[in-house]
Amino acid sequence: MLGFGFSIPHAALCGSRTSGGAAVAPPGAFALAATMPFTITRYGSGVASTFGHSFSMDPVKPVPTHTIYCGAGGSDAANGTSWATRVASLKQAATLANAIGNAASIVRILVQEGRYLYPNDWSGVIVDRAGLIIEPCDAAGAVSNGVFHSIHHQTMPAFASVGSAVHCSTYTTELPQRSAWDESILDADGDPQGIPNVPGSFANEAAIIAGISAYHATHAMGGCYLDATNRKLYVRTADGRAPDSNIHVGRGANSSTDANSRNFYQSGIYFTPKTIWVRNMRCYGGMNWLYAYNPQGHTIAGYLADCRFLHAGYNGLSVMGDVALTTLRCSFGYVYEDGIGYTLPDGAGVANFPKFFELDCIYKWCGQDSASDTSKNASSTHDTVPGVRVNGRARKTQNRAFHDIAASQSWNLGVIARDCRQTGVQSGAFASGYNPNTGETSKIWLDACQSVDNAYDLEAYKGGTLSYANMDATGFVNDNGSGTITTYNAPPVLPGATGALSAAALTSSTVQLTFTDASGATGYQYRLNGAGSWLTLAADRIVTGLTQSTTYGFEVRAANGDGNGPVSSSANATTPATPAPVAIFSGGDMSSTAGWNAYYGGSPFTNVGGQMVVSPVGSEQFNANSKNFDSNPTAGKYYEISIEVLNYTGGSFRIDFVGGTTRSSATFNSNGTQTFRLQGNSGNSSLAILLLGAGGTNNFKLDNLSVIGPYDTATVGAG
Repeated sequence: MLGFGFSIPHAALCGSRTSGGAAVAPPGAFALAATMPFTITRYGSGVASTFGHSFSMDPVKPVPTHTIYCGAGGSDAANGTSWATRVASLKQAATLANAIGNAASIVRILVQEGRYLYPNDWSGVIVDRAGLIIEPCDAAGAVSNGVFHSIHHQTMPAFASVGSAVHCSTYTTELPQRSAWDESILDADGDPQGIPNVPGSFANEAAIIAGISAYHATHAMGGCYLDATNRKLYVRTADGRAPDSNIHVGRGANSSTDANSRNFYQSGIYFTPKTIWVRNMRCYGGMNWLYAYNPQGHTIAGYLADCRFLHAGYNGLSVMGDVALTTLRCSFGYVYEDGIGYTLPDGAGVANFPKFFELDCIYKWCGQDSASDTSKNASSTHDTVPGVRVNGRARKTQNRAFHDIAASQSWNLGVIARDCRQTGVQSGAFASGYNPNTGETSKIWLDACQSVDNAYDLEAYKGGTLSYANMDATGFVNDNGSGTITTYNAPPVLPGATGALSAAALTSSTVQLTFTDASGATGYQYRLNGAGSWLTLAADRIVTGLTQSTTYGFEVRAANGDGNGPVSSSANATTPATPAPVAIFSGGDMSSTAGWNAYYGGSPFTNVGGQMVVSPVGSEQFNANSKNFDSNPTAGKYYEISIEVLNYTGGSFRIDFVGGTTRSSATFNSNGTQTFRLQGNSGNSSLAILLLGAGGTNNFKLDNLSVIGPYDTATVGAG
């Protein structure tokens, strides 16, 4: 099967090579870097790189518990449970699949090779079962490698010529989409050639005819235009003939929610989880959707191989919610909006990240409604959805070919975007961030991708980032600096190994790690006991928040923007028990001035009746006094301080732990007993009391000062 316009066999795009090459590591910051379900292999190097992958449909195929048969000569009154009792229509097969067994069943629908037409009625039956398999069978009901078609179209009233080879059908209750195709003309993939929607709006019939004619003159594919106000559908075929039985019009409103639009439509609303496994299906017309609305935790794992989603009146395939979708050698084309689009349900939380893997896929003539910069693309991911594209081929997208927005991420390898139909910045191969939005954080990585015959190769907007490697990209747009376009290393330049690791407990909750630096490192990570998440190691290489009297095993690795270095050997350390809190300061009864010294230019306090007395004068800081601890505070631990304030009339006091380069402080300005905790710091050796600001009219009195610790937390009264 030849790829459109690229003369590349579809099979040559797949990951079938088994020797040579080197595994490709994902960019370190890519959301799926640690959870890739298959291996990607690079053959060659630089801009000449090509890619294969290890994904296969067979290992992920569910084991069916029930089978429904569908084929020629069947009857929709039959039960479908054997080839002899097969049903005649896909719709009835789906209806029976939804009724057989129970919610935990895995149902297979075997569809005889051929065409299943649904003029004016389909509405997509949801199979509410744990698993759904759809694949072709032969005329005896045996699994085959043939193909079957689900065609959802609208029978239109007769077309009449309105001039310039344009014909018009005036309808009443019909529901035509802005999609049509001609089964007498096949494209390079062997698919019925689309009759593209002519984008724009026109004032009258003469303008419509002129617009269709101009579009055909440019693209030589004819054109269609839906005048929904006057209920008229205009069609010009590529060869100028009047519409005949080979011309099909898609059915349903041009909407993502209209039930009349549905062709292949499956949801995870009613059962969790669900696995959908489909191969060799052709969907023409209508609208196709995988939808998992997740506030109740519903998910879909979807695997689609050698399927084609063409001539849709919305997206070729819409993927919404908690759907992990893999498309292998699938095609999306002649569609009204995106070839394939990913997003989250409006207003719905996300329990599990949706994600996608597009492998060896083709996208053609996508985004036909886009007369202006409305961002209709070959493939587009939104919200927080991450995904991978390998060996994709996009041609004649109306707008930018691959456009990822919001907080999405995509890693793209060997992807080609060719000949977007728009002009200016809308004729872009790869774009990160959406210009009308603000605060975009989307990230795109491109490795050995290509832009051919587009006005711009790379674009980034409103905070979006696009990083590329092994590309000869020349045309950049970054929206006056609001986006970022940069290079990255592919293959990545990972940091080297750290030196030998040692670990030594500093306190009951901290351990010092020691190792020599790794080459190429911009930071380091550690993990505990050989398991769990890797955590960022502080610059001082001290691990905090540990539990007393516990032995820990530590491993470290270097990190940089490309990824992580090798894991070090393990080193153990045992944290000591936390000492019982004790008083570390004597003389707090203020019965004597012994040991108290003037501090910070102040003068010693006066002792009157066993209390510290200070006389407020103006706004000067004075009566600053300090006294050494009996034993110094432990760095990183907390000490509970209590002091009684009497005769307060204004101003405020501060107590500091002083000595060393870091002090801890607390300020108080009211009568009564004040209780709080301060953290000890390295080198703290004394406690200072300072009067701050303007005082009141009376002498202050301080009494009953105590300092007790250590404690593990700053909360008064806690351990």
